[in-house]
Amino acid sequence: PFVVAGHNSDIAWGMTNVGVDDLDFYIEKVSADKPDRYLYRGEWKKMEVRKEIISVKGGTKVERTLRFTHRGPVISEIKKLENITVSMRWLGNEKGKDNVFRSIYLLNRAKDWTGFKDALTSFLSTSQNINYADTKGNIGIYCAAGIPVRDRGDGMALSPGWTGEYEWKGVLPFEQKPNSYNPAKGFVSSANNRTAGPSYRHHISRWGFAVPYRIDRINELLASKEKFSVEDFKQMHLDVESSFARMVLGELVGELKRAAPTGEKERKVLTLLEKWDGAMTPDSPAPTIFDAFVLEFLKETLADEMGDELFADFIKERGTSQHAFRNLWKNKKSVWFDRTSTADKKEGFSDISLSGFSGAIKRLSELMGGNPDKWQWGKVHTLTLQHPLGSVKLLDFLFNLNRGPYPLGGSYHTIPQFAYKNEAPFAVVHGPSQRHIYDLSDWDKSLSIIPTGNSGIPASGHYCDQTGLFANGEYHPDHFSRTAVEKNAVYTMTLRGE
Repeated sequence: PFVVAGHNSDIAWGMTNVGVDDLDFYIEKVSADKPDRYLYRGEWKKMEVRKEIISVKGGTKVERTLRFTHRGPVISEIKKLENITVSMRWLGNEKGKDNVFRSIYLLNRAKDWTGFKDALTSFLSTSQNINYADTKGNIGIYCAAGIPVRDRGDGMALSPGWTGEYEWKGVLPFEQKPNSYNPAKGFVSSANNRTAGPSYRHHISRWGFAVPYRIDRINELLASKEKFSVEDFKQMHLDVESSFARMVLGELVGELKRAAPTGEKERKVLTLLEKWDGAMTPDSPAPTIFDAFVLEFLKETLADEMGDELFADFIKERGTSQHAFRNLWKNKKSVWFDRTSTADKKEGFSDISLSGFSGAIKRLSELMGGNPDKWQWGKVHTLTLQHPLGSVKLLDFLFNLNRGPYPLGGSYHTIPQFAYKNEAPFAVVHGPSQRHIYDLSDWDKSLSIIPTGNSGIPASGHYCDQTGLFANGEYHPDHFSRTAVEKNAVYTMTLRGE
């Protein structure tokens, strides 16, 4: 019933993830004789035990026994772990002031920065950085999150539950959370990035935030001049220049040129990278080569130590693997570069870079053929909107359920974050659910677009009528005033009470 991100007559707001670490795991010492007893600060405490009946389609009922410590549920029974009992504490399970519905309700009615902040005091377990602007020209951002204050540790590793030394003392007071109002630089921004700088004294997360490539590019553009037009922001929404590629490209090309590849295909691929400007455009083969290299570099570096099964799980975690690549690229002397299979040789950064380059060429040759000039990014980096029934080919054929594929630029490291599964590149599975440009001097001049349409019915003309516009970077007018809405209405619904 509420607008989660949008505007009212006085303010506009938008959200990106904080990535706060608000979940901890604890190893519990459980009594061998009484499995519902766990040790805590020298005493045996009784777990809460609850039986749940789960009704399964077809009439079957499954009974499950759930156990809880004072911190939360025992989760090691979901997937049995050998000789270990693990419990979990999550902020969303805490009884207290968390009330996201209240927050959104008040956000919808806020008229200024004071009302905006008041709305966020109960916005805890869903943790968002919320940007703010109002019709009086003020801007701001507030970290709306429940940030645990821990006695000890940072929650990154399993904690010993029996000692009582790793408890939470509560959550960080609202006024101590990162925020900014009318900063001197003249803008606020966020893109799931680290919320506060290294001088901030409270722990938020070690890994939950995104790598900084998107926010770096956003800040670069916002700092480039004093005034921006609507067209400027349209271009910013579609900007596919990658600060990540710029970080990697010079050193990578240098390594490859020093190695002086002799194969014709290898020399061709090197030339494509050397001439590339770092923009993830759909008509260029260089972005395909670059993103393939990143995946192969990680594989060449980590798969031997991890083993195939663990590496397969690791690479599925896009955020973790992105942080790993960044750390490896910055630490050229990392011990991870040395292969475990070559005891008589010590590999380094250069060896792995060359292996990753060769692996990328091999992968793309198998996927797209032997001519690097035909490895255009838009051929593999495509968006297909999949209907829940669209996997049934006959239904899709009869009712045109799925739409696409649409070739797209960008990647996970550009402002338009069109990401793919690392384990099954490069088809887009993640991206912006909406684009908005708000004109706070005249709401009726605002613009918006979504990837699909206003109807979920395939037979409707509004099922996917915005998809082509979205893919091409176009917009619809976002009418707000009653006059503008009535003037442009296509249908009218009348609700009559009895």
